[in-house]
Amino acid sequence: MVSIIGKKPQFLLIKHYIEDRINSGILAIGDLVPSENQLAERFTVSRMTARRALKELADEGSLSRSPGLGSFVAKPPMQPSVIINDVIAAAQASNGYQCKVINVYNSQANDALAQQMHIASDRYIFKGVFLHFDRNKPVQYQEILVNSALVPAFIKQNFHKITANAYLKWILPATSTDYNISAAVANEDQRNYLELSEEDKACLKVIKRHWLDGVLVSTSVALHAGQHYQLVADGSDAKK
Repeated sequence: MVSIIGKKPQFLLIKHYIEDRINSGILAIGDLVPSENQLAERFTVSRMTARRALKELADEGSLSRSPGLGSFVAKPPMQPSVIINDVIAAAQASNGYQCKVINVYNSQANDALAQQMHIASDRYIFKGVFLHFDRNKPVQYQEILVNSALVPAFIKQNFHKITANAYLKWILPATSTDYNISAAVANEDQRNYLELSEEDKACLKVIKRHWLDGVLVSTSVALHAGQHYQLVADGSDAKK
């Protein structure tokens, strides 16, 4: 018998017990979990309490219940994903790539930028603004912030020949990269650069952060015309 002591509801203790066994690998996908009677006896509770714990786990997708057979560890449900085509790589592959360097400069970080780049507010950063084309059609507007102490030669590069992302990948290969994807409304300048109409100003915004051993190297913010992308859950190409 297991004595239940504490403030948590009894069904939650049972639920967490099963979750812990699943997360630790003791119970694998397809394994039969203890029955209502076994759980009720083990935790000295009623069958109704044990049934509630199993039902909640089934409702959340952790278990599948088969009448007459019992409850089994379920396969985790497929999570939706957003697949973003690399429009620059596609343009380069078709020999249609061009880059317009709108601006590249250095600036002392204010408090907001310093916090964003995880540096002291008196440090300098590089900022690059680029417009990427595929066969003379603008496909991406990009702003990138770079830690100048880590990549001092960034500002000297010819970004008509190598993209900012490619240069950073070459000079300081990332040990980790994270992404944040959201919808955004292009401002007037961005809309003009991307040749979007007033009706098409909704964009897909992709923030990419490049890390080296826990230190932030760069933050890139890229805008794409939103009508070219969609949310998918089957891993297929998301570009229309």
